[in-house]
Amino acid sequence: MKSGADLTLAGHVHGGIIRLPFVGGLLSPNRTFFPKYDLGKFEINDSVMIVSKGLGGSKVLVRINCKPEIVNIILKSE
Repeated sequence: MKSGADLTLAGHVHGGIIRLPFVGGLLSPNRTFFPKYDLGKFEINDSVMIVSKGLGGSKVLVRINCKPEIVNIILKSE
């Protein structure tokens, strides 16, 4: 991730439309199996990316084991 940003907020994958326990996202909205960045906090070099499941859906409005969420992020200065 070479965006130059300290923090990136993302959510396009929706946590994977289908989630498997202990595995993670099985299928993304663009029909990619096992998306790498499906949900959670990822630290890469000096950057942090937070990926949310979000509230909505894509063209496919079905979610299996993937409840919608609202993420609350508190930023603190050093």
